[in-house]
Amino acid sequence: MKGKYTGQVLITCLLIFLLGISDLFAGEIYKSFFSGIAINGYDPVNYFTENKAEKGSPDIKFKWKEATWLFKTNKNRSLFKSYPNKYAPQYGGHCANGMSEGHKVSSDQTLWRIIDGKLFMFYSKKGRDRWSSNTDQWIKDANQNWLIFKYD
Repeated sequence: MKGKYTGQVLITCLLIFLLGISDLFAGEIYKSFFSGIAINGYDPVNYFTENKAEKGSPDIKFKWKEATWLFKTNKNRSLFKSYPNKYAPQYGGHCANGMSEGHKVSSDQTLWRIIDGKLFMFYSKKGRDRWSSNTDQWIKDANQNWLIFKYD
């Protein structure tokens, strides 16, 4: 009997762990305190499809991770609904450079980069430019710090 329950406990722990991994970099979304609009109303899909930072429409929206996301087109909203983790910015839209330095800083949605298929936003051009070199290390540092902020 004891072995049977030990196996069930291990399986349960493994399932909890695996479910947690899918949400590893979730955390708080950068949004307006009063409106709850994510990333100041910019369409997260547009960065990928049009290579531009453009505002979405208040008429085309979707609620995800306790934030309202705006989109330029219904197609962009559909893409986001199907793959939100693909299109949502890293670190909830907070400044990637600040996160790599251990600071949770707001971002300017017009300062961004797509690196390895992921959207990173920055507070300043200087911070974005810093990420042009040693990018792998900055991402590693930011990922570690994001986990601290996520569970702090």
